[in-house]
Amino acid sequence: MEKMRKWGWLLGSLAAMLLLVLFLAGHGTYDETTSRVSLRSLRSITPRRQQGVNLLTRDPKRVVLDNGIVKVIFSNPGGYVVGIQYRGLGILEMGNEENNRGYWDVVWKKNITDKLEATKFRVITARSDQAEISFLRTYDVSLGNGTNTIPLTVDKRYILQRGSSGFYAYGIFERLDGWPAVQDMDQIRMVYKLEQAKFHYMALSDTRQRSMPTAADRGRGQKLAYKEACLLTNPSNPDFRGEVDDKYQYSIEDKDNKVHGWISTDESVGFWMITPSDEFRTGGPFKQDLTSHVGPTTLSVNVC
Repeated sequence: MEKMRKWGWLLGSLAAMLLLVLFLAGHGTYDETTSRVSLRSLRSITPRRQQGVNLLTRDPKRVVLDNGIVKVIFSNPGGYVVGIQYRGLGILEMGNEENNRGYWDVVWKKNITDKLEATKFRVITARSDQAEISFLRTYDVSLGNGTNTIPLTVDKRYILQRGSSGFYAYGIFERLDGWPAVQDMDQIRMVYKLEQAKFHYMALSDTRQRSMPTAADRGRGQKLAYKEACLLTNPSNPDFRGEVDDKYQYSIEDKDNKVHGWISTDESVGFWMITPSDEFRTGGPFKQDLTSHVGPTTLSVNVC
């Protein structure tokens, strides 16, 4: 049977870009007095001498991209982001399982979640100025309809460039003719869970930013009408007592969802999800989607 595409997506030319930015006092990006950052002036501090991009595959269970500024560590062949380092400083919550630090997932078929674990690693480009890698999962048509695996070929791509303090990520999702229907696919997400002890200040825009409660604060709180809403009754910061925490409070209309993330004031480093284009989103410019929330968690909702 000829493998004709019934439909396919390229989730934007670069569906979402992640950028780690170093904040230094005196550079105008972080104000120690007001605890305010300007998201319009985010910039990275890079060394004068820039090393090339190294792609390391010596460990059969790991793939590493390293440009001397940022090191990104992936599981092989699953394609989970199991570690991110900025100048040796850890970013992700290493206490989580490897599939619960940096990952893609799909919610479909009556709220079934598929974490899109890949089965094949490929090198797309390996030059000193840029490396691109792929983690591919090809759908097995013999699985039929009785599986939680979404009937799509999924290609998770990552790019690291020389001198950059961040990396690019995008996904290609494809369904071939004759495969089972994709039922009720509500969303495709890219999720990063940051180190809990390090990141406490969240910024969604120049006007929506604040210090945040912790996941432990929610665990000690009172559950309300639905699971996302929690009354903070015994938070580590007493200023938060009596607040209701709900991740939907931090939703943004897609047209305004350009950059959001977290800042560590102790280490002067920030982690930012930057969305260069909305062309891959399907809900229209006024559709609201999740951004960052207590965890600390940062995510991009790519289809809604």
